[in-house]
Amino acid sequence: MSSIVTVIGSNFISTSQSCFAKIGSSPCSGVPLSSCNIASDSLVVITIDNTNAALGAAGICLNISNPPYVSYASSGYLISIVASPSIVSARPFQGYVSSTITVSGSNFLVTNYTCVMTVGTLLSSICSIVSSQSVVFVIPFGSSLGSKILYLKFNNGGAGSTAVAQGAILNIAASPSITSFSPIPSYRTSRVTVTVSRSVCFVEIKIFSFPHILFVLAGHSFSPGRLLLHRDSQCNCISLLFNCQSYANCNRNPVKFNNWKCLG
Repeated sequence: MSSIVTVIGSNFISTSQSCFAKIGSSPCSGVPLSSCNIASDSLVVITIDNTNAALGAAGICLNISNPPYVSYASSGYLISIVASPSIVSARPFQGYVSSTITVSGSNFLVTNYTCVMTVGTLLSSICSIVSSQSVVFVIPFGSSLGSKILYLKFNNGGAGSTAVAQGAILNIAASPSITSFSPIPSYRTSRVTVTVSRSVCFVEIKIFSFPHILFVLAGHSFSPGRLLLHRDSQCNCISLLFNCQSYANCNRNPVKFNNWKCLG
């Protein structure tokens, strides 16, 4: 519902004619549509905006303004009307600005459709329809922190082609920062505790700088360095790597920590 649809045909007169459209299983006896526009000699644009239109296969009937009594019905069913889209969940449910989020739901139309995601009040620059139940978007730059309601619109349609999340299902978090590292310095086999300022779930690799820390790894000491913590979409910790900056005694390949765990 509320989808904007382009009807392809021939011999439409756009300069002096207007049109009126109906839709239904018996098109010329179907329900009327409020928007019909002759875009060119081969294109007519209609909006399926009548909530009384039955779901399922349908045909289209066009009436031209002159002569007004002539109807032109489609041959067979040109379109299938489906229920309005809905949003069920967002994964991960927490993210940062520029994080990629997957929205799950129903009745997402894929073929010849595009989507627009609004996060709170800001439009996302990326929205991609993956399947009839999945859409991927990126949290827009400039988003404020906190819980947000998601608005997903297809083909710039109206309310019937827009899914609104039931509540604020996405939380935007501030970027985490590491506040302490103990003990300092550390040996290759030392047990080290890293304290993070925010205990949040994140899925992207984040890089942190430690200008005051001395690491002793693989027989070499170097400082500063970068710690890379990677979690999956279910917030499970995957890997912890350390990579130093470009010093003469620095191995450019990241060093992987094998014995470690996330405490929160």
